[in-house]
Amino acid sequence: MKELLTIVDVERVNPAVDVAAFPSTPATDFWSATPVAGVSPDMPKAFKVDFSIGKFDWADTGATLRVRCVRSQ
Repeated sequence: MKELLTIVDVERVNPAVDVAAFPSTPATDFWSATPVAGVSPDMPKAFKVDFSIGKFDWADTGATLRVRCVRSQ
């Protein structure tokens, strides 16, 4: 989660990312690999980042969202 949030540009919207560094990034939700703790194993959830506004939230892991490879430095 924290790695994905490092590419968010809070000064921008639609998409909330540096478009020079990340061209063609759609203003939509992207999965993180961070699961939400304390939820029922029958309905697992994971965090996502909304690149239309640069905020994070969670979703059911059965949802179809985009992914982006990021790594910590």
